[in-house]
Amino acid sequence: MLNSVHEDDSGTYTCKLSTAKEELTSSANLRVTPSREPLFTRKLDILEVIEGRTARFDCKVSGSPAPQVTWMHFERRVEENDNIRILQEGGRHSLVISHISSDTEGFYTASAQNIYGKSECTAELYVQESRVAISSHMAKLEKMPSIPEEPEVLENELERRTMPDFVKPLADVEVIEGKETMLKCKVSGLPYPTIAWYHNGKRIESSEDRKMIQHRDVHSLVIRGACHAHGGVYKAVISNKVGKSACYAHLYVTDIVPDPPDGPPVIDAITGKTITLSWKRPKRLDPSLDASSLLFMVQHQPLGSIQWSVVASNLKETNYTVPSLSKGVRYAFRVLTSTGKTLSKPSPSTDLVQLLDRGPYLRKAPVILDKPDIVFVVESQPANITITLNHVHAVVTWKRLVNILNIYFF
Repeated sequence: MLNSVHEDDSGTYTCKLSTAKEELTSSANLRVTPSREPLFTRKLDILEVIEGRTARFDCKVSGSPAPQVTWMHFERRVEENDNIRILQEGGRHSLVISHISSDTEGFYTASAQNIYGKSECTAELYVQESRVAISSHMAKLEKMPSIPEEPEVLENELERRTMPDFVKPLADVEVIEGKETMLKCKVSGLPYPTIAWYHNGKRIESSEDRKMIQHRDVHSLVIRGACHAHGGVYKAVISNKVGKSACYAHLYVTDIVPDPPDGPPVIDAITGKTITLSWKRPKRLDPSLDASSLLFMVQHQPLGSIQWSVVASNLKETNYTVPSLSKGVRYAFRVLTSTGKTLSKPSPSTDLVQLLDRGPYLRKAPVILDKPDIVFVVESQPANITITLNHVHAVVTWKRLVNILNIYFF
């Protein structure tokens, strides 16, 4: 059985059965059609390589047209140099690192992209400490019999020595931008191991914004006022005379997400052309946000649709008149709060409403918007008096009093 086939696997396959008297064969053709979007038919494998030796990552990528593949080490793009070669043979892509060191340790990502999409796969490169120096030191000790006490002391010391290890390794952390967070691990080992911290492959030292703290066997990296530049992969490396160990964790820095408006929007006015909404600001506000900087987004959903569409965004006021609506269509409306970077969850939606067939409807007392001051008519001919109201739901009564025609509203 062929698992995860690639177009390079296309061809004729023959099964041969041989006995003492005869030989039987059966053949079949395999044609593998590449997918349109990039697809890794062979993914990267985790590598563990001794320091100073060569490491090679291999993967196979399918896609039509053939995807372009780029390589990343943590967040940095990998380019060819004296130590690194990037190879391609058909759909097979390779990254070869000639001499492995602590600087080349970590996560590697192959990213494949064409006009139909993008796909990625990631694997980790572990670097084992070279034992050449230790072997050389032990060989020298064997050639020094003139000091009888030293081998006994070394043997006693070796009995008490243990490899450094993580009793509790680092764990991934997510923090809101501007907040404080901590990466923490618990270690063991004899002699007691020292620790070094790395961020995206580069060693870091204790500073005001990233402070390194130790309490007994617990090491912590405290990040104050986290920003997006602090995000990425952190590595803790512990070492003693016996060896070293490493563990990794991701720090994800997210933007502050505001609360939604307080309650559903209110329908303030409906006319034959527009619908006017208003809403309340969020009840709670993160102290790091300025209330005057909040923006709002209005969305609507026609009856029968499952999709919400943006009507207006970056609104500073808490009201908006929605234009360009379709007659006879019923809409629900909702509002989201925005910081300019992130959006809140949506507010509860309004009840379904629609444009009126004629005239405006307001939740106000009726007002005569236009009326004639004097109407001239010819005797014995019909008279026509027209007025315009702000309201089509008002009840109008016409009444003549002492040769004056008055209008009353109920």
